[in-house]
Amino acid sequence: CYQDANRDPAGVDRLNGRLYRVRYGDTPRAKSFDLSKKTDDELVELLKSGNGFLRDHAQRLLTERASKELTPKLEAMVKDEALARHSRMAALWVLIGSEQLSDEFSLRLLNSKDSGFAAWAIRAAGN
Repeated sequence: CYQDANRDPAGVDRLNGRLYRVRYGDTPRAKSFDLSKKTDDELVELLKSGNGFLRDHAQRLLTERASKELTPKLEAMVKDEALARHSRMAALWVLIGSEQLSDEFSLRLLNSKDSGFAAWAIRAAGN
């Protein structure tokens, strides 16, 4: 809850406040879910989601699991220019975070049309 800190700086209660959840109209509430129960393949599909929350958490879980069997799928996602850039980047970040970005694949990224992929390959190599 915003209080007028400019008008009354000493009177602002910093220990109490309100949290609001905003939703559009009568949008139904989301069903509860546990992404940690999803399979690796299901999480890879969530990297393609337009929902940033789902994509980010799928990326984190895949990075933590560090499954080497997923490397070819993730590399294919990164190379697939038909996918949204944020999905391709999420796949790349899983490879980097799980330390599965090979030198060969990094070299391929240096020739990418999108300089962001080359920059991340260089950054990963520097780490």
